[in-house]
Amino acid sequence: MARLTITLSDERHQQLRLQAAREGTTIGKLIESALEERDEAARRTALALADKARTTAARTMAGMSDDEVERWVAAEVRSYRASRGVRSAS
Repeated sequence: MARLTITLSDERHQQLRLQAAREGTTIGKLIESALEERDEAARRTALALADKARTTAARTMAGMSDDEVERWVAAEVRSYRASRGVRSAS
């Protein structure tokens, strides 16, 4: 497991120490959990975006084949991620 040193304000550090003590865990585990939640929220957002794109494609581009729609959706997701500075998880 990798180790990381970060700089936090004294107030933030104290808040994390208290939260970790209340939950019977470590600051590292709190941070790992928060990052996992963030990643899951990003996945849900991407899936919702893909679903919306599929619906839009189906409604507005009815003449496209299923493969064309899927390629269009993938391009829209890549474009969205690029605009947000998100790298793909391949």
